[in-house]
Amino acid sequence: MATIPGLSGALDSALGGIRTAFARADRAADKVAKAGISGRGGVTVSAEARDAASADRVREPDLAEGILDLRIAKYAAMANMRVASTVGDMQSEVVDLVKPRGR
Repeated sequence: MATIPGLSGALDSALGGIRTAFARADRAADKVAKAGISGRGGVTVSAEARDAASADRVREPDLAEGILDLRIAKYAAMANMRVASTVGDMQSEVVDLVKPRGR
């Protein structure tokens, strides 16, 4: 289908948004996985060992934060997919408008 000026920018934006949302979902899934294995397996760690370990470590992944990020990524992807779908609908309408009508 031919590219229609103005709509191709909207489609590019939607596709970029989808890529961004999937990247966010990937990072969030990683956060959820790491939160699930971060020392909650029945092993007792002394306060001294915990303090020593956290001195060189970044903040421990938060399960709730990861799940929330997954939900946000889901809805961001859905919204951008809807934009892409709307662009397709608009392109079809424009093509129908300029199509010669049979006599």
